[in-house]
Amino acid sequence: MQPQNALSLMIYERLNDGDLHEYLLQRSTAISLYQQRDLTDFLYISIQIISGMVYLAEKNFVHNDLSAKNILISEHMDIKISNIARYRPKYDADYYKIANRSLPVRWMAIESLLSGIYTEMSDVWSFGVLLWEMFSYGIQPYYGRTNPEVIEMIRDRKLLTCPMNCPKRIYALMCSCWEELSEQRPTFTDLMKRFRQFEEKSGTLSSTTSSSLVDVPPVVNHGDIQTPKYRTFISPLPPSSFVRNDTFSTSGRTAPQSVIADKEGIRFEV
Repeated sequence: MQPQNALSLMIYERLNDGDLHEYLLQRSTAISLYQQRDLTDFLYISIQIISGMVYLAEKNFVHNDLSAKNILISEHMDIKISNIARYRPKYDADYYKIANRSLPVRWMAIESLLSGIYTEMSDVWSFGVLLWEMFSYGIQPYYGRTNPEVIEMIRDRKLLTCPMNCPKRIYALMCSCWEELSEQRPTFTDLMKRFRQFEEKSGTLSSTTSSSLVDVPPVVNHGDIQTPKYRTFISPLPPSSFVRNDTFSTSGRTAPQSVIADKEGIRFEV
């Protein structure tokens, strides 16, 4: 019988191709125009991530730091969900250090930022940002803005704008992950159904194709002008300006202790 205070342990497999953020930066060097292969690959990666998050949600675990840098990827694009990025110096710029805490504010749901509430729905918000990372080829969310500025932008509902050449249906799904009221966001099970539909129709999914699979963000009419209901973040930098956070060497990596806490305070550690 397992003692009540016993800890669960999670052992992460080391994958030689590094994390998804590094993978995306490598792909960014080959960007020309919209590539169907990239869409197919991104759908394949997304479905794997969602599958893992469905499992965690079913076990009542909340990740709290879902992002591209915490997705390990193999040469065959098999992925593993991890939680070790905050302990890697190369990603220091992605965390806002407050007292003894390091918060990934650019990926955090509004209720997590304002009230410290973490649920499956806050992980869904983070997944929406992870999707944005993929279709932006590794650009840091809200790049060019300080962490305090990002917090204010999220509070004011100034959301990330649609990445260049991202299919409208995918961006609409990102926006659904960023609904202010958590109960209005899709669950990971819902997201799996949506992405299976996308996978079936990937040959016709494009940045200009309209679809009834996912509604685009609603617009508000102001005379002859239509504006999104959500105030999207207008980037001050050109799309080619990447925040790589790769000043530090990637050799000799270590994997310090990391924690994923569930709703009852149980922890996964490595």
